Amino acid sequence: MPYERLVAHLSDPSGTLPVVCLPDGSVDILCHVYDGGRDRVSSRKEFGRRISTGAIRSVRLEEYDRQPGGQAVNAARQAHALGDEVTLFGHLDHPLLTFPFETYSMGPPAEVTVLSFDRTDLMFSREPPDIDGWSFAELHENEAPFRGRIERAGSVCLANWVSFRELMPTMRTLATYDIACPVVLDPGDLSGSVEQDIEELRDAMAHLDETCPVVLSANGGELRALAKGLGVTQDARPERERDLRAALDIAGVVRHDEPAALSATDDRLGGGMARVENFDARSITRRTGAGDRFTAGLAHALGSGLDPEAALALGNACATYFIENGATGTREALAAFLAERPAPGTDD
Repeated sequence: MPYERLVAHLSDPSGTLPVVCLPDGSVDILCHVYDGGRDRVSSRKEFGRRISTGAIRSVRLEEYDRQPGGQAVNAARQAHALGDEVTLFGHLDHPLLTFPFETYSMGPPAEVTVLSFDRTDLMFSREPPDIDGWSFAELHENEAPFRGRIERAGSVCLANWVSFRELMPTMRTLATYDIACPVVLDPGDLSGSVEQDIEELRDAMAHLDETCPVVLSANGGELRALAKGLGVTQDARPERERDLRAALDIAGVVRHDEPAALSATDDRLGGGMARVENFDARSITRRTGAGDRFTAGLAHALGSGLDPEAALALGNACATYFIENGATGTREALAAFLAERPAPGTDD
């Protein structure tokens, strides 16, 4: 069983590697939502219903926490918790975005207001005006440390392409480096992406994949949007991820959803199709950022040479632990979590 194999890996303190993450960052303002009176709106569905019907004309937000955020930041924090030697290149010019690992800031972060409901969140992002002008030039100012960290990395996490479209020329530059590790890309919410942008993203990933194995990690909705942009069949056949990987011409495509995680990889990463059922969360503390924890677990496992099933299992464990606890799971915490929980699909 893949989860059982992970316990031994997590219990071995030597099983760590250098990891590089880039390029975003945010300050997440967590809020509960109240109607015009004192009643908390606990469901996103109910919130939408009340707005659409005009039942409420104003809402009151009650802030209860501020946390570091951003896809690259969240992945870096998970990689660090796994014991990896992390370098984060991000938008970190804020006192909250201070971490116990090596960082290089390229500007101010986004501000994200997170409306917290019982089972899910709704996010409103306000990006700094210079985000649209971000380019590889910001990395170039630190190119010596950047290139050095990339070329010795055990895995690389690229994130939030939907906000940082200049990741495409950045990937073309990375293709000129001497990279020997997997590069995992979580593109962000692809639903509003146009066909031309998706085609350009495919070309950039395929170009980088000629240098090192590239893996796309996304949820089901994001992959459907990507498949639509590429003209890949939308049905629910088990081969859908395999067809999408072939259309992208990269080493792997991974889908992470609540019921299970699936992957289609080429021979460089184990080859074939894999599916690993996920845990049922016993409680929900926070969902925003769980997918980024999955991506970091996936990148750690692939960079460590674990098989595709074990890589999906580690991603699932990192994500579920975060959902239940609202905290990033360390190696020790994840090993204990796996040791005491029956594997999905087995009896308690």
